[in-house]
Amino acid sequence: DAVTIDGRINARVGSIVPAVDPATRSALVKIDLPRHSGLRSGTFVRVAFPVGSRSGITVPASAITRHGQLTSVFVVDAQQMARMRLVTIGDARQGRVEVLTGIDPGEKVVVQLSSELREGVRVIAPHPPQDTQR
Repeated sequence: DAVTIDGRINARVGSIVPAVDPATRSALVKIDLPRHSGLRSGTFVRVAFPVGSRSGITVPASAITRHGQLTSVFVVDAQQMARMRLVTIGDARQGRVEVLTGIDPGEKVVVQLSSELREGVRVIAPHPPQDTQR
């Protein structure tokens, strides 16, 4: 993997020792330095390791309803009817919540819930419902 040392030197991971010191929670990672980097073995540096990413479905936090242990959202079907879906949620970030199970990408989700909204009610929105995001 590629790494960046002190925000200015690009290098590559040479090897990783497959053991973690339980006392310090540290592991040994050996980095192959480019020629003429100006660094010596044993020098203290800060290394940035890229992290992975994954795709998923997110909805606005306002779309989530909780009833005890159950979490749900309302989706809008092809006939503009509200359909409640039980969902499993994951991480929440920046006003959006990851949905792990219960809805599919591209489904329309009701984001402004009201007391009149329930299963089978026709949804008439001033703005079209938002698509789930990947």
